Amino acid sequence: TKRVGEGHPNVRDVLATGEVSFIINTPHGHDSHGDGAILRSEAVSRGITNVTTLSGATALLQSLAVLRGGRLPVYALQD
Repeated sequence: TKRVGEGHPNVRDVLATGEVSFIINTPHGHDSHGDGAILRSEAVSRGITNVTTLSGATALLQSLAVLRGGRLPVYALQD
């Protein structure tokens, strides 16, 4: 997918389709900061989960794997 400044269709157009459930965007380099701000803004306005770190992405994917497996394990805080 193209960056926002590279014409259409770009990442903003893809988000507008409603087919995106979550975004994993790990910015790299100075040029990525502008698109990162646009992605975060679009994600918030559309209610799309946005993750910007690899550790956050790992946690998200692990959570989704647990949810797909059925029931969530429940632990008491005292344990």
